[in-house]
Amino acid sequence: MKPRIYGIYHANGGLIGKLVYSFRKMFSRKHCFLCDITHGRLWKKDQWVQFVHLSNWPIELIHLNEQIEEMRVFTDDRTPCVILETEEGYRELLDSRALERCESDVSDFIEVLEHSLRFIRLNIKGS
Repeated sequence: MKPRIYGIYHANGGLIGKLVYSFRKMFSRKHCFLCDITHGRLWKKDQWVQFVHLSNWPIELIHLNEQIEEMRVFTDDRTPCVILETEEGYRELLDSRALERCESDVSDFIEVLEHSLRFIRLNIKGS
């Protein structure tokens, strides 16, 4: 199995999920820091699309209600987050605080993600 990166939004997918998220963002000031990084007002940011296309890592973005059970258990109360799936299971790469510190900037996200991936690889090799 080739390792795979998943970004887990702190929102449900589908029309109802998007409406609930939009309402929550407008009226309660709660939002998903991963959404802020990957999306502009309506669509995915061009810089995000380009990053995913050029990345050496398979990257998939999914919503809370799109996770398989094992992933849902791992990410429970940790979203939004970015995780790595390997043969050994899941590992958290970026938590909500790390995503927040990116301040909606794709370049900052890429830098932080690459740092986390380097750290993970060193730990795996050193194990």
